[in-house]
Amino acid sequence: MYHIIKFKNKLAESLTENQRKKVRKVIKVFFSALSSKSNLEMLALKHGTGKMDHGYMKHYESHFAPLRKKRLKILEIGVAKGCSVRMWQEYFPNSMIFAIDIENKKKHEEDRIKTFQGSQSKRSCVSKSSRPKNWKI
Repeated sequence: MYHIIKFKNKLAESLTENQRKKVRKVIKVFFSALSSKSNLEMLALKHGTGKMDHGYMKHYESHFAPLRKKRLKILEIGVAKGCSVRMWQEYFPNSMIFAIDIENKKKHEEDRIKTFQGSQSKRSCVSKSSRPKNWKI
């Protein structure tokens, strides 16, 4: 998996933004064909989240697999380009994903994704985002 990530990063450096968009589209089509069999690492690659670079996926998978089909409220802190929230949206097909970011990320809102603007360091922002007592992840 390390070599795939390294290749992806090297390739991204050599392409224009338009070329990267086209490559992402082809990759999404490819991974969509695998989605019924995909695990969290495959979804991370499909959506382009940086969480793959840190090796988190195998740990997330071991903890979250039993919860995958449940109806949950999930909090993601930090949205960036929206890759992770879309990954969680697909991984947890029955759950609502809430996300907080210091910048306005409303453009990433979709079915089952709700964003809030604010700092994670301010408890009042996290409290207003949703009902914390109802968050499961």
